[in-house]
Amino acid sequence: MNQDHVVFKGGEKGDKFFLIIHGEVRIEVDKYVSTSVQSSPLGQKKNLRRSMSMDIGHLGPGKYFGEMALVDKEHTERSATAVCNKHSILLSVSGEVFHKIF
Repeated sequence: MNQDHVVFKGGEKGDKFFLIIHGEVRIEVDKYVSTSVQSSPLGQKKNLRRSMSMDIGHLGPGKYFGEMALVDKEHTERSATAVCNKHSILLSVSGEVFHKIF
């Protein structure tokens, strides 16, 4: 996978997990930030909310990610986004195979 390739996004349904053979993957979560801005000449303020991505980790060869969506069968949504930091080779394991092994 090429640099900046999004492996999966937070909130998507997870149906496989990944092992990093070569390269690096960053894990990020969305953080919501509220700011107050003046919205009128009378000094009234308005709260704006925006989303920012926050890196929570960088993983290299031999590390794995994406398993959390397979472990808890009630919560299969991805809790974070995974993005290749550089050209990477990943091995994916389907949920079906994962559950046969574990």
